[in-house]
Amino acid sequence: MAQNKGEVRILPVENVTSKTLVSIIKENVTAGSVVMSDEFRSYKKLPKEGYTHLTVNHAIKEYVRTENGISVSTNMAENFWKNLKAGIDAIYIHVSKKHLDKYCDEFSFRYNTRKLTDTERFTLWFGCCNNKRLTYKAIIA
Repeated sequence: MAQNKGEVRILPVENVTSKTLVSIIKENVTAGSVVMSDEFRSYKKLPKEGYTHLTVNHAIKEYVRTENGISVSTNMAENFWKNLKAGIDAIYIHVSKKHLDKYCDEFSFRYNTRKLTDTERFTLWFGCCNNKRLTYKAIIA
């Protein structure tokens, strides 16, 4: 999940190895950014010359701390994942791997437009459709 001024970008991945995650971070996060994570070992190979990587250690019950005046936390990201999982459980019950990217897009759009009114959100969403019609036949193909 990439965060830029409170926005998220999510996508399904085949695995959570360093190679996969670091590649995604490099593609989605501007070099020079501060990246915050927990101590998950796959993040440890994030290039030090490209990013400032700050971590919290959940194993010792550390959830937020201050380093050089920066509040280091993964709370926003963890809250997003909690809401995504609860939303899937409550609304869809189950999602298929085939369409997981569409669910990710839906929930990131909801989160990124959370401060808009319903009318503003609908207008933005409708403008993104580009006159593309998604049929049931295309969905199940």
